[in-house]
Amino acid sequence: LIKSIMEELKNKAENDFEKMKKEVIAQVIRDGLPSTFKDKKKESLKGMVESIETKKEDEYSYNDWFLKGVKEYGDKEFGKAATSFINASKLKSTSDVLGNAALSLRKEGDNDRAEEYYIKALKINPNHANTLGNYANFLQSIRKDYGKAEEYYKRAVAADPNHANHLGNYASLLHIIREDYSKAEEFYKRAVAADPNHANHLGNYANLLLKIRKDYDKAEEYYKRALDVDPEHANNLGNYAILLEDIRKDYDKAEEYYKRALDVDPEHANNLGNYAEFLESIRKEYDRAEELYKKALEADPKHANHLGNYASFLKNIRKDYDKAEELYKKALEADPKHANILGNYASFLKNIRKDYDKAEEYYKRALDVDPEHANNLGNYAGFLKNIRKDYDKAEELYTRVLKDNPNNASQLGNYAGMLLSIERKKEGFEKLDKSFKLASGLAVKQVLILELWFYRYAHKDNEADRNNALKEIKKLIGKGVRSEYFDMTANVERAIEDGHHNPELLTDLERVICHGQDAKDLEKNEEWKQA
Repeated sequence: LIKSIMEELKNKAENDFEKMKKEVIAQVIRDGLPSTFKDKKKESLKGMVESIETKKEDEYSYNDWFLKGVKEYGDKEFGKAATSFINASKLKSTSDVLGNAALSLRKEGDNDRAEEYYIKALKINPNHANTLGNYANFLQSIRKDYGKAEEYYKRAVAADPNHANHLGNYASLLHIIREDYSKAEEFYKRAVAADPNHANHLGNYANLLLKIRKDYDKAEEYYKRALDVDPEHANNLGNYAILLEDIRKDYDKAEEYYKRALDVDPEHANNLGNYAEFLESIRKEYDRAEELYKKALEADPKHANHLGNYASFLKNIRKDYDKAEELYKKALEADPKHANILGNYASFLKNIRKDYDKAEEYYKRALDVDPEHANNLGNYAGFLKNIRKDYDKAEELYTRVLKDNPNNASQLGNYAGMLLSIERKKEGFEKLDKSFKLASGLAVKQVLILELWFYRYAHKDNEADRNNALKEIKKLIGKGVRSEYFDMTANVERAIEDGHHNPELLTDLERVICHGQDAKDLEKNEEWKQA
């Protein structure tokens, strides 16, 4: 009787254990392989696998190999996970287990074998939603075959219209690759409706709201929702830091989020590079910034943005022009259609190399990529004004910039400077005044404000206006504010032609502000001393 009872209990325990295994497998089949496990689930799975491992491997069932693979995947032992899923497939070949093998091989970096297993899985079941979506993501991220990726995303969504992962990943392709923002937003909304607690899709939708829709309040709402779901999501922490820096101008809070992001993932190339740029432009901590630029490029040596930003740092801060040019070229090898870098390299060729024909070629390339890029339009306009003396073409470009960005203080100020230099004073002063109103009070606009005061000193007829302008110029020069690589010689020449009362001081001021002349040279001028 006792033996019979013990046998019955043993059978019940085995049946319960098999039931537990099946439940976990069913959840993985439904939701896909989890990248991490919550503590309770991790311990439960660990216990199951430890129990399985008391057997010899040749006694393992399909479910045993499957569960072992799930645990190894969660522990980021992707090579071992792939082996376990492949062993399971030898006992029973299903789309689920072959798809999991493919995903594990991809994580391990064995992309050719991963694709082989995706194809095997889809031969068994051509409408397997998880595998269709994961293969689509593989085609997008690894093969860069965007047409085929989109085809498979559509098939995945047709197979399961409420699968949050595939909806969100397809939205990301539409957003980043296709630049079909309306359709991307539709799919982000569907993804968030299918899973309101999916940190990735909440964060990606926030990125679209921030950068494309310019709906900053809603973007912040979605970043906060994403971080409520997963407070240690490095991407979302870093992207929210950008919003706090660029939009809210809350630099202390932005820095806090950059640091949190790097605590979570110290080798996250994007966050390293963005924090480096913050330290350079906001904190002026150049040594620390350079250290992080280097770390960002160690993490991702072909990241065009960070190559280009570090190149600009080397040009502007370190004055290491040869190294800067080397990095500009590497950045454009990584992304030949990066409008920012094309424009920055064009300015480098103009200001540093004085290679005006090549500079113009790169300005044109930049505007072919993005015809409405405000900075590149403005910089090319400045090139046409100062180098080519083609004022009509320059004006056409300034007009294009200001049509879409009527409150761009920098471009208004530059346009005002050109108008004043070609004797269109009424229009020039109107734009100058508007630029002043937009720029005044912003610390980051001190260089622009110095230029605007210079235009007033050069072109105002009223003595009181000129005296006030000179006092403000003296304050800013005393603080070390300069406009390196800018060119206001046309304004100097026009003002002298118009009978400026102090041509010597005007000429020296322009050289100090734009061309590196020592400010001490101004002390020889009596008007400067009295200002």
